[in-house]
Amino acid sequence: MDSVGLLAAPTPSPIALVSNLNAASTCGIPDFQNLILQRVNALRTAGATCSGRPAPAVPAVQWSSPLFSAAWVHSEDMVSNNFFGHTGSDGKDASQRVSDQGYQWSFVAENIAAGQNDVQSVVDKWMESTAGHCENIMNVTAQDIGVACVISPNDPNGYGTYWTMVLASH
Repeated sequence: MDSVGLLAAPTPSPIALVSNLNAASTCGIPDFQNLILQRVNALRTAGATCSGRPAPAVPAVQWSSPLFSAAWVHSEDMVSNNFFGHTGSDGKDASQRVSDQGYQWSFVAENIAAGQNDVQSVVDKWMESTAGHCENIMNVTAQDIGVACVISPNDPNGYGTYWTMVLASH
């Protein structure tokens, strides 16, 4: 797992939104959007410990279709092109993927994960991480969230699922 937080906002060049939460974009997890929001917002509003340091309670985030679309594009890219990382097969990073979806951002952070089969386990993994994932989730600047999960059948890496979480604010 890895994380990235970016602060400079480029000019957006929108492409079509992928806003359907369906089995292909949610690993077939029922009520995916609500489960993500409930789990992440429970942690944010309660406060947490990130890498041994207290992370105070912060406001809840809301679901964003453009951020979901950016997350789906990246998870699908990782599956289709057999890689795990923040830079897409087209050379784009999280901020560029978010801009491509027409979201004019002032803050973007991305968490990725692979191999988890449900919302609880992937969020727990991010919260336990010392690579900045917990800090991204608990970042007071974040206002919006989008998360996607794509199944990789016959995954040569053995993960089976690829997750992308994008947190951002205008």
